[in-house]
Amino acid sequence: MKFGTNLNAVRSAIVSHAKSPAEVRREAAARAPVITISRQAGSNAPAIVESLMHLLNQRRPHAPWSLYDAELVQRVAEDHDLAEHLVHAVEERDRSWIEQFAGGLTGTPSDVDVAMKIAKTVRGVAAVGRAVIVGRGGQAILRGLAHVTHIRLIAPEDWRAARYAEAEGLGAGKALAEIRRIDGERRRFVKLHFHQDPEDAWLYHLTLNVARTTPEQAAAAIVALVE
Repeated sequence: MKFGTNLNAVRSAIVSHAKSPAEVRREAAARAPVITISRQAGSNAPAIVESLMHLLNQRRPHAPWSLYDAELVQRVAEDHDLAEHLVHAVEERDRSWIEQFAGGLTGTPSDVDVAMKIAKTVRGVAAVGRAVIVGRGGQAILRGLAHVTHIRLIAPEDWRAARYAEAEGLGAGKALAEIRRIDGERRRFVKLHFHQDPEDAWLYHLTLNVARTTPEQAAAAIVALVE
């Protein structure tokens, strides 16, 4: 599924001159809206995001929204001339200082460098607006901006583990271990590089227990909040 993207506008925003925090907040209030989605592993985010994109673009087909999920990894890699696996890896695991030192000798950027490049691209996407940004610390990178709405998707751990087990063909114990590992890595990434805890409720405008809603209901609640 493809959604509209103004690539030139995104790249222009990325390379724009730095502004003071006050200037950024004033300009943000007049920009097109942005939604960030933070999600616990196994919380049915793909189905909810698909319903959300459909609803947003159905209501305003003349001003299409763009999705940045896997697309964000591709954009970061293109914007900063990085290998996609490096962008994936920085969120998935913490490289030891020995690994990062050895990588530096061969020209491989450090995890901090990659995280800062992710942040730069996320800010560029947000400056253009009409974007749904899934994961990658969007709620921390863009916190405090008036035109950005932050959403958190949660559900009971046993519910998420059961869904993950079915989707990945895993046993119950293995699925539970996997969602805990994924959640731990995502939390570490945001805390280490952007100094926020993704489990803090105050980061979000809306937290949805997806075990109690359908994807369509969740999407409608998000759209109602944004509008």
